[in-house]
Formats: sequence, structure tokens, C-alpha cells
Amino acid sequence: MPNIPVASWIQTVRDRFPGLAGKPAAAEAVSRLLCDIGDHRWTLAQIDKLPGTLTLTSDVFQIPKPALNDEGAAKFASFAAASGFVAPRARLSLRGCGVVIRFIQFPRMKPEELRQALQFEAEKYIPFKASEVLLDHFVLPPRGAPGTPSKDLDILLVAIKRDEIYPLLNFFRTARLPVEIVDLNALALLNALSVLCPETQAQTVGVLDIGSAVSTLAIASQGSAAFIRDISFGELDLAKRLKLMLGLSEDKIAELMRSTEPLSPEAAAAIKEAFKGLESDLKISLNYFSEQIHAPLPVSGIYLAGGWSHQAVAEILTQTLGIEVKLLDLTGKVVLRGGLPAGNIARQRGYLPVLAGLAVRRP
Repeated sequence: MPNIPVASWIQTVRDRFPGLAGKPAAAEAVSRLLCDIGDHRWTLAQIDKLPGTLTLTSDVFQIPKPALNDEGAAKFASFAAASGFVAPRARLSLRGCGVVIRFIQFPRMKPEELRQALQFEAEKYIPFKASEVLLDHFVLPPRGAPGTPSKDLDILLVAIKRDEIYPLLNFFRTARLPVEIVDLNALALLNALSVLCPETQAQTVGVLDIGSAVSTLAIASQGSAAFIRDISFGELDLAKRLKLMLGLSEDKIAELMRSTEPLSPEAAAAIKEAFKGLESDLKISLNYFSEQIHAPLPVSGIYLAGGWSHQAVAEILTQTLGIEVKLLDLTGKVVLRGGLPAGNIARQRGYLPVLAGLAVRRP
């Protein structure tokens, strides 16, 4: 595999997250196929971006993870054509065991010296050899009071395993959908929050994204990423527990998860019990953030995304965590192309934030 420069595929965090850079998102019209790449399934949609407007021009689809070979790419290309995807390029968002995000500190130095130092020191912070990953970094704003000098740099370090990213790039190239941008779910979520919910820029807020096997808690403080943690708990764990407690089939559990209707008392009680494992990890993470990160402001609220983006779940987590939890519902901020069923999109509302975060990225 050729040694492709990092910037060719993983653009700098400054470009990925406009809230970090303090610059507006791109204004030119862009139509892209957006893909949330999960370990078990992919979530896809096509969104057109015009100045000040995001237009969803396809339904939101979820498909089992395809085989990353020529046959799988051919089937995916046929699926894309049949689903009405006409965008010339794709944008991908990743998370999982092959993706590592670290907040680290380094002595102040020139940018080129810092880049070289991070390449040399990376293995101290990531569980892989430096030769096995693509590295990226961004120097974060200092955490202290404005104007207070700091001898160290706060750095967001990102690593993605090469053996995970290159097969994906080849897959989409074979499917005639070359990849324009590779992003990370946590940063895409913060990007969506920064651009589409600008009122959060002056606050310290979190986003909880419940994935199929892994959930992510990302916290931004005054428009800058401050904390990101993956938690080994997701929809699959919840489905197993609800199947035991309620005796529901997988299809019924999926229907319950995407419902926009109030839950029955029995279902609400079972979900509250099933969420206890996640709640414990969330409390540990929030306590660590409060005691160790020293953000200018405490966490004032958490937005819920991903699977189980249900009002009842938000209320359960609010009671348990003692912090207001509300849905990161972007359906009112995305225009639907004529003919798209609003009800279907509403049931997929939890999966829109990552896709929207990809859409508002500068190319």
C-alpha cells in the first residue's frame, strides 16, 4: 500500500471542526453521500448543502456492513443507484477500536517541530505502532483565563489504523464513489452541534451518541473540544437486556427504539433498568471531566443522539445524571426534499447528527 500523506484523507481537525477554528463552514453548494461507518452497520443519506441550508435529498438508510471486496463494492454501487444517490463523492465518519482520540500536553514549539515530535512520541499515547496509523493533531485553545500564558500546548491527537482506512477507500473507489473526507463520529457530532446549534458555543455541553456496540460521550467547552470517551455499551447490549425483560423480538425492539410515541410504563421501566450499565460509566466520565479537565464552565446539558434517541430515554438519563439531557433533534434544521416521508425521517432522527456534521464540513 502506498504511503499516502495524512492530509490526503484525514484533513486537519481545524478544517473538520469549524467551532475549533472559529471560522464559518463553507458556503459553496455541495451534494455528497454521507456514510456513518459502524462495526455492524452503515448509516447513509445524501444531503445537499447550500448557503445556510441543508437539504436531505434521500431517505436515511441503514444497511448491514458490506464485504469490503470487489463483489461487495459492486452490490453497494447497485444499492446506491437504486436508492437515488447521485452525489459524485462520499464522506465517511468512523469510530471503533481502530480509532483513537487523545487529549495530551506538549511543550511549546514550532508547528513543524511539533509535527515531528508527535510522530516520534505517538506510541506513548496510542495502543498501536506509529507505522500502523495515520496521525493528525490540532492545538487547542488554552484552558486558563484569557491572556494567561501557558508553558504547554493542549493538543487533540487523532490516530486511525491504516488497515481500517485503506480497505474503505478502495471499496468506495471501486464503487465509483471516491472518498472526499474521512472524519470521526465524535468530531462530526461536535461539528453538527457547533454549526447547527450555535447557542451552545458559549456553554460547556456534551453529546451522547449511542451506537450499535459502542457509545461516545463528547464534550465541548466554549466551542472547543474538551473531552471524548468511547464506552463499550450500545444498542446490542440494550436489545439483549430488553429481550430478556420484555420478551420482545429484535424487530419489536428496533421499532420501540425508533418510536416517536410515548413509551408504556412497562417499557419505560425496562429501559431504565437496561440503561444502568451505561449510566454508571457516564457518571464516572462526567466526574472525571469535572475534577480533572478544569473547564471554564460546568457541563450544563447533554444532547442525545444515535440509537434510542427517545424523549423517555432523555428523561431517564436526566433523573439519573442530575444534568439536563435532551434530544439532538436536527429534523427542524434540515429541509426535506419534496416527496420524502417526514415520519420515516423522524424515526431516524438519532442518526442525523453525524450525517449533518459531515455535511457541514468544509471540503
